[in-house]
Amino acid sequence: MLFYDEVVETAQVALTSTGDKYTFTPSTVVEVVRWGIVADALLDVGAGLTVAADYRPTAGSDTGRLDADIGSVTTAADIAQGKVWNDELASPYKLIPGEQAVFEVTDAADTAGTGILYIHYRRRPWHPELTDYANVTEG
Repeated sequence: MLFYDEVVETAQVALTSTGDKYTFTPSTVVEVVRWGIVADALLDVGAGLTVAADYRPTAGSDTGRLDADIGSVTTAADIAQGKVWNDELASPYKLIPGEQAVFEVTDAADTAGTGILYIHYRRRPWHPELTDYANVTEG
């Protein structure tokens, strides 16, 4: 069975303030294979910029949230407009329905910077009879 990468892209997000910037909530089983940021304006990084991909076991709840469990990227250098800042995962990160990936700026750019977050993922076969679908209720 072949699996093809799919991509989700966000609207422009500010990278000059900390906090959650985007939440990815899949409706089927997926494996995140890479994620990153396309700078659409100069990122004046200054002392450093860090973006983390956190894992939430329950959509909408920070209970059990694992900071940077999916990955994180850090740079101390400015990022020019149009450049891509990428985190290629060593192994795919599986998310099932009811879980989330949360993209959070933990160390903000100094004075300027916006970007478009993207997530590359693969859809996986749906097997609701398996026990790891705790968040799914058939109706």
